[in-house]
Amino acid sequence: MGLVDSAAEAESEALLQKAREAVQAGEWSVARERFEAALARVEGGEALFGLGVALQWLGDSAAAIRYWERAYADFRRRREAEQAVLAAFYLCLGYRMILGNDAASCGWCSWARSGSA
Repeated sequence: MGLVDSAAEAESEALLQKAREAVQAGEWSVARERFEAALARVEGGEALFGLGVALQWLGDSAAAIRYWERAYADFRRRREAEQAVLAAFYLCLGYRMILGNDAASCGWCSWARSGSA
């Protein structure tokens, strides 16, 4: 079982690298496909967060927020504080600027502040 897990993780990491390259090139559809492929192998915060970024640029803000929430939960579970703060910051902005929900935005800002302390 360990070899299968390791192979899936290696494939996922390679796809994540290609997805990051697509993000840097502004190729949002390609990035979305690669993040989705990485998630099909191993679900992790980095792929969830990246997929949210790609979806935001593709105009699917509601889905982007859902993926950022899942990424945040994964980062917290794995005790990756810096990544959790980044996800909380994106959620703070998303809830305020996209959804117009100031109360939720303030909550996410509080999470971002508490995680960086």
